[in-house]
Amino acid sequence: MKASVVITTKNRKEELLKAVESALRQHVLLEVIVIDDGSTDGTAEELKKKFSVFSSQFSDEQPATSDSRLATAPEAPSPATSYSPPVTTGLPVLRLIRHEESQGLIVRRNEGARLARGDVIFSLDDDAVFSSRFVVEQTLRDFSHPRIGAVAIPYIEPHKANKEMQRAPTGEDIWITASYIGTAHAVRRDVFLALGGYREHLVHQGEEGDFCLRMLAAERPRTDSGWQKTERDLFNHGGHREHGGLICSEAGLRSGSRAGAPEAPGFFVRLGNSDVIIHNESPMRDYSRMDFYGRRNDVLFHWQNTPMPDLLWQLPKTIAGGLVCAAKVGRWRKMLEGIGAGFIAIAGGVKRSPIPNNSSEIYHQLKKAGPVRMTQ
Repeated sequence: MKASVVITTKNRKEELLKAVESALRQHVLLEVIVIDDGSTDGTAEELKKKFSVFSSQFSDEQPATSDSRLATAPEAPSPATSYSPPVTTGLPVLRLIRHEESQGLIVRRNEGARLARGDVIFSLDDDAVFSSRFVVEQTLRDFSHPRIGAVAIPYIEPHKANKEMQRAPTGEDIWITASYIGTAHAVRRDVFLALGGYREHLVHQGEEGDFCLRMLAAERPRTDSGWQKTERDLFNHGGHREHGGLICSEAGLRSGSRAGAPEAPGFFVRLGNSDVIIHNESPMRDYSRMDFYGRRNDVLFHWQNTPMPDLLWQLPKTIAGGLVCAAKVGRWRKMLEGIGAGFIAIAGGVKRSPIPNNSSEIYHQLKKAGPVRMTQ
């Protein structure tokens, strides 16, 4: 499998340079794609100055053009420059896609997936770095079964609790989880594109959970009878967590309770086993925007995905949770506006496309109970 790293950025050139350098040092990597979403701080110029870039200049006022020229390397190149072209070395290519008009993270991540040439897309935030040269190589090994659609890569956030997240409890088995964080994941490109990528009307926040739910419910070829048997055992008898003080889930995934063993779902998110990604959360964050779209998209998540009659209680429960969050952080206005905007979007024509009950139950049980071990 070949890998592409996609980094979407806007006005964070200092953090971006570190992210790109860590990506270019990765083993078994085909390319690094940087999408500049309307930066005004000289991001593109700084990137070209420091690295040798395969540049595809996109302008929102002119037709898109593709230019195969290599930018001239600086007289005193940084160490990472040696991990750029020429392509004949087999080392990763750095491509820059520049836009004058900002359309947001979700739109640009979808664009990056369409442009990528790798089988697996690693999505890295512009304020994050790979902690070692082997994160991509190690993560590719976690795609060890065709049922794995995405891998949640272990990560830490030094500016917060500095606690390692998204690591599989043990490396011997496959541990599945509900979703992944946007800055620390890898996804199969064919699965991502087949499902239409992220829903762009979400704009910001919540796109990962929405995609992972749809991925779980996706149709797929029925060629893996061994895993179907594992699923039947898991769903009928319950999954368990059994490592390092984790509380066992006695309920497991009881999605077959309504009508026997359920139809096998589509693709899983696997907890990773690689070296960590370090997410140095930038102080340049618009919390009012995050509050607004976070609560708006909570409403749209259930409206679009949750089957009846579960919608009748899941949606009020989510709204109540949003109000509790607003009370804790003291940022009421934008969160209340976001909840209202969710219902305005529904009235404006956002359509329902609920997934099957069994996939919905599996997803919510994984969120509630935590990761489940699937023995091969």
